[in-house]
Amino acid sequence: MFFEFADVPMIYEADTKVKLIINRNQFFQEYTIEGLKSIKQYLLHIDHPDIWWPAGYGEQPLYQYRAELIKAGRTIDIKEGTFAFREIHFDESPREDGKGLRFLPLVNNTPVFLKGANWVPADIFIGSLTKERYTKLLETVVEGNMNTLRVWGGGFYEKNWFYQECDRLGILVWQDFMFSCAELPDDYPGFYDVIVPELEYQIKRLRNHPSIIVWSGGNERPGGIEKHPCLGKKKFDYLFRGIANHLDRTRPYVENSPWGYEEPGNCMNSGDTHLSSMTELIYDGEIKNFRKVVAGLTSSMMTEMCHMGSSPIENVLKYIPEDKLWPTNDVWDLHVRCNPYDPTGQTFLDQQKWLATKHFGEITGLYDFIKKSQATQSEHLKADMEFHRSRYPDCAGGLVWMYNDTWPCGSWSILDYYMTKKSGYYALQRASQMILPIMTYHQDGYKVFVVNDTQQVCHGSLRIAQYRLDGSL
Repeated sequence: MFFEFADVPMIYEADTKVKLIINRNQFFQEYTIEGLKSIKQYLLHIDHPDIWWPAGYGEQPLYQYRAELIKAGRTIDIKEGTFAFREIHFDESPREDGKGLRFLPLVNNTPVFLKGANWVPADIFIGSLTKERYTKLLETVVEGNMNTLRVWGGGFYEKNWFYQECDRLGILVWQDFMFSCAELPDDYPGFYDVIVPELEYQIKRLRNHPSIIVWSGGNERPGGIEKHPCLGKKKFDYLFRGIANHLDRTRPYVENSPWGYEEPGNCMNSGDTHLSSMTELIYDGEIKNFRKVVAGLTSSMMTEMCHMGSSPIENVLKYIPEDKLWPTNDVWDLHVRCNPYDPTGQTFLDQQKWLATKHFGEITGLYDFIKKSQATQSEHLKADMEFHRSRYPDCAGGLVWMYNDTWPCGSWSILDYYMTKKSGYYALQRASQMILPIMTYHQDGYKVFVVNDTQQVCHGSLRIAQYRLDGSL
């Protein structure tokens, strides 16, 4: 628990004290801390505290605190909030496959596989976001058997309510600093004079939230994705790390997402990786290699798995005019954007149509496109997530790019702008069950696994069968 009082002159005198109240359900404890002239930190002891767990692993007990700064009998400042008891560290021991180092989160000394997605701003007009919209979006995370969101470094530091709800629901948060896909201007006078106070403010604001498990310097900066020098690298490696570690020693810092001990940082033998079967197939061009491509994604943790799928038809009708519904056209291209750095030269819409056609045959119209596009997203999501889970603990996470949308469109998200669940959401929900039988292709052939993320022994029988397309055994 961290808090700072306002900078009131001459507060640290003999007649100054702090009254601190901590409570949760039947637990209530009151402290009076005096002699503040020499006290910067105060250690409290609470017997047998209730432990906070990620969703699926236990409960999420939150303690409330109220601290009053009292001078000469008068309260001059008050701080209130919540905190929880939990520990986080990462196991980076050698992997069982002998191909690198793990990046395995341990919460309260219990290994946790990160199942979830990347969070982007939930509306292009961020001032319009309500508590109710946040709550619905975040409750749908847990409903989908997920336990983690990565707050993407191309968005913004989220509102307090977002983190409070993640604390309540047991959603782990990978928190990027807000730097994305660009170098930092080392040669611009005064730039870091602005950045340092920003980081100090955000870390102090957020560090009491048990949901946050890691600080990340940012998203996909040059040098993390490609192997070449990057302006600002020393700031990510030393300055930002120093700020994070100095202000918060309860969780680790990594300099980027993706990161790893090799160059470029987007390697598969340590740290976290941004790769997926869908993007690799788009670049490779051979759909027959689908399962082999999946089996080649041997990352220690996958924090961006990109899988596209159209919005449901009822929502497409809300943002595409009737006379522009089909064939696809410039209005579609406006809503289903492209990546200017994509080496294929295709729009995301082109890529969706190509993949859907390769998997399920020629597209005959609007409804057929939506059906086949969503089915393609579902198949890739299921294949990637199940493969990554089958490699536990050598692989310790699978996060989809992306969870939500920032405006009406139809590409990477599993929940569209209207908070409608795409078929990809349901595929991820099934592939993220705490107990899951898996049949998946590895580099040495097909294998069968049963994954058990619970802390209990599971007993059961597994039947493996093969059916014809007509349903006969």
